[in-house]
Amino acid sequence: MQNKHQQGHCPILTRSQVAREFGVSRETVHRWEKLGMLPPVLKAPTGSRWARADIERVKAGVLGK
Repeated sequence: MQNKHQQGHCPILTRSQVAREFGVSRETVHRWEKLGMLPPVLKAPTGSRWARADIERVKAGVLGK
């Protein structure tokens, strides 16, 4: 059985999860972050995090989904 994070219900995404959403590497997400191509990042002690809603809006604009 999948947990909430695996099912895509978690409202906060890690760099790896954002990479999976776009089908790119973690390094690409990091580069996009530095270039300002992603919404503001939420800094956590364990790394960068993004609100799922923000990433969904980016995907809709960039990928036309």
